[in-house]
Amino acid sequence: MAASDFGLAVLDSGLWNCVIPIRQPTERNLALLSDRAAKLKRGRLKSCYVYIMASASRTLYTGVTSNLERRVLQHRRKLLGGFTARYNINRLVYYEVSGENSAVIAREKQIKSWSRKKKLALIESANRDWKDLSAAWYKTQGSVVGA
Repeated sequence: MAASDFGLAVLDSGLWNCVIPIRQPTERNLALLSDRAAKLKRGRLKSCYVYIMASASRTLYTGVTSNLERRVLQHRRKLLGGFTARYNINRLVYYEVSGENSAVIAREKQIKSWSRKKKLALIESANRDWKDLSAAWYKTQGSVVGA
């Protein structure tokens, strides 16, 4: 499936805005997504995320997690070591949420198999200015962590 096969819906889950890929942005699909977001708020669905982080020079990393806020903080503080620490990858530039682990893992594998050009197009379809989508999460703790 190509990125162009998906529409993107942005929902407020109560914690942050979620970018969710949907096949056709119809009234019915949007209603289903709103219901899903409500269930996420009530804790009835476990959310799983596929995310893309970037360095200042736009080196990319794609990963999966069940706790996006915690995982981004781990990358920012370089607690995970390896590739993201070595290349100072500390800005969340794109993510998708799902209630199913297998769907998120399949999506991660799909994105990882894409060319860089296609990944850049995916990011820019939802975040044209490459803003750090997690920046506001840490400002309430006194300062931006790992900036």
